[in-house]
Amino acid sequence: TDSPSTTAPTAGPTVLPTSRPTNPPTTPEPTAGPTKEDSCQNSDFEVSAESLGYTGKISCEALDMFKNISVCRQKVTVNGRPRVIRNLCPGKCKQECLDTTIQEQVATEAPTVLSCENNGAFRKRGGAGAGWITCKLLHRVAHMDICAMKVNFKGEKTTIRDLCPGKCKSACCADVENIYLKLKNSKQRINCNRDRIERYCDEEVLTDADATPTQVRDWCPHACGSTCVSMPDQKSRVDAGLVTSMPNTKSR
Repeated sequence: TDSPSTTAPTAGPTVLPTSRPTNPPTTPEPTAGPTKEDSCQNSDFEVSAESLGYTGKISCEALDMFKNISVCRQKVTVNGRPRVIRNLCPGKCKQECLDTTIQEQVATEAPTVLSCENNGAFRKRGGAGAGWITCKLLHRVAHMDICAMKVNFKGEKTTIRDLCPGKCKSACCADVENIYLKLKNSKQRINCNRDRIERYCDEEVLTDADATPTQVRDWCPHACGSTCVSMPDQKSRVDAGLVTSMPNTKSR
């Protein structure tokens, strides 16, 4: 008998499968947020410490030397702008940054406290009817930018600013407290503690018609970085401008 025949297998598919997509869709990786190290990075600044009552310089690396004045709350001027030290030096001032891996410990010599004591021995003839010039009488010649004047004192060349720091250095000058000043050309009322007060330092204060003209810097020498050579007293005739109540209280 004939053997059973088997059917030959059919041919496989002749068309090859298509290749995979060359550019499969991708999901962008989420952008990493700022790391702790970034947000705790101290600024590389160095400015005079005189506005804080010290000689020399202040920087983030030197903050440990100023702990006794709550330095992180203080303001310094950097590139012409007032800045809070806490924001300039987060690695030194912000609680979340205060660990041994970020905070730098710097042991250096403590800064010298600024002396505000006027030299009682200084005496110079002013000329042009000004009489004798002493630290107490600098107001007589305030129009001469007297603090910048160089003089010979005990055989050495120095400036009146260094002989009379209590009158000439803004760090030694105390702002008049608990007052608000009306401006002559504005409805603003200015207190010496106002943020960004430097915008108003040259503004004239509204005064009585026959009163001596004054500027905001005359009342706020420390805040304005000015001298207190001719600082007015609170009895000056500024009845139209001096407000002793809160800013939202109507003046008399």
